[in-house]
Amino acid sequence: MDISYAMAEKISRIRFDDLPTPVIEKTKLLILDTIGVAMAGSSAPGCKEVVDQITACGGKRESSILVYGPKVPAFLAAFVNSMMAHARDFDETHDKALTHALVSVLPTALAVAEQSKKTTGAEFITAIVLGTDVVCRLGLAFQPQEAKGRSFSGWHFSAINGFFGSAATAAKLMKFDKFDQTRLHNTLGIVYSQVAGSRQPRADGALTKRMQPALAAKGGIFSAFLAASGITGAKNIFEGDYGFFKLYREPSVPYDANELTDEFGQRFEILNISVKPYPCARPTHAAIRPTIDLVKREDIAAKNVQQVTVSVPHKSFESVGKPFEIRTNAQVDAQFSIPYTVAVAIARRDVTLADFETEAVQNPEILKLARKVDVVIDPEAEGWTPVEIEITLKGGQSHSTKETVLRGDPENPMNKEEITNKFRKCCEFAAKPLSKDRLDKGLETVENLERIENVSDLATFFC
Repeated sequence: MDISYAMAEKISRIRFDDLPTPVIEKTKLLILDTIGVAMAGSSAPGCKEVVDQITACGGKRESSILVYGPKVPAFLAAFVNSMMAHARDFDETHDKALTHALVSVLPTALAVAEQSKKTTGAEFITAIVLGTDVVCRLGLAFQPQEAKGRSFSGWHFSAINGFFGSAATAAKLMKFDKFDQTRLHNTLGIVYSQVAGSRQPRADGALTKRMQPALAAKGGIFSAFLAASGITGAKNIFEGDYGFFKLYREPSVPYDANELTDEFGQRFEILNISVKPYPCARPTHAAIRPTIDLVKREDIAAKNVQQVTVSVPHKSFESVGKPFEIRTNAQVDAQFSIPYTVAVAIARRDVTLADFETEAVQNPEILKLARKVDVVIDPEAEGWTPVEIEITLKGGQSHSTKETVLRGDPENPMNKEEITNKFRKCCEFAAKPLSKDRLDKGLETVENLERIENVSDLATFFC
């Protein structure tokens, strides 16, 4: 039997009562975090233009676009909300699976819950946990591609994995498991025909980089709607002759399909997700925090810096290590640059949302300092760490530090208060202000989510 059948069976079987308390609590924090970064993303370049395009299309008024407020067809609402959640690169990560999960899964859940008008908070949480597991387990199954200095494949894992996670989330919330597993399995099969996502937009600094997980959210809901109407999808989608693992990887590179189902329902990957403290690509964080700590400890002034050397693993260099340059979109270029983010960390002793606004990125003093940051490859390092930073001053004195565990990682987590503060700061960057009372009501709803009988209006608290 193809492993996709086993996955569908496990998704169908698991209920809220099967979720341990730490999984429930972590999920609620990630829901809050993802809504917050979507609020901030609403004002990021490209998002309003997409909102205008989607609202101009018309259609059924099913689900809300966060911040802006209009209701549009559910799969289009998920598309817009997902793009906003990914736009600031402030969204959660599964560092080992190299993927963002909730950026596709949560907008899917919000849209389907509002469209159906009959989703409990417990069902909402369960669908997000399972959809997240699908996204992360696919990323883990692909990890042999990233071992021992191999360069990245060209796929954008958050996008290609997100299609399946979104499909699983939508199917679970549409209660396909109450009929039989066929509809759920067809949803996965239908979405397989849409799976895509390239690293080229990131390489080119294009705004479509922030749109790819959104296409996954849209595709997952659309696939569930098609399955509900009787459309069938491919069956052996993972290990068939033309399945996912054969088409989406280099033939010489192994994969581990067992990651998809081993201990499914017992080991929950949502517990291994990191929350970002800085609004930029995750591998830049390994250089940001130690740099901030170092300049504070040694009281280093930006004007006294002669040279900065940052030693990083190979895959970090590929993703964020090249010399900083502004191409077609200053914000995207800055989000994916160690030289830029380290320069900001030295000059401002923090890295915040404001540092990625176009005018801030073009600051001449920051650009001058970024040119002094040299990123080199540590051939022995794997993952995102270790990262070593050495700052040489104009007088010849040097100071160094090292990062081994990223802030926000489950081994070094942000606490509930920190995540709530991050949420409120993100809301300050929303395209339009929301009242404190409205935000407080939304916070209270998320806090008590498992006890809410109907979560169809959850998204409307943030509009």
